[in-house]
Amino acid sequence: MKFIKKCISKPLDTSSVQISDDLRELIELIAENTHNVWAEERLRQGWKLRSCRDEQLKNPSLPHSF
Repeated sequence: MKFIKKCISKPLDTSSVQISDDLRELIELIAENTHNVWAEERLRQGWKLRSCRDEQLKNPSLPHSF
């Protein structure tokens, strides 16, 4: 029998963290870049852009780049 390890997300509680405006702007730019790198890789893997999500296709739409 093959066992599949489940990935359980455990986000950190950052509600008490205070971030300067400059750092917040950098965080947003890094997040945007990370998303765009992810999206480009999916496109290289053959994923297709769709205008909306279609659960029947089992292939979620890729959000448009910023």
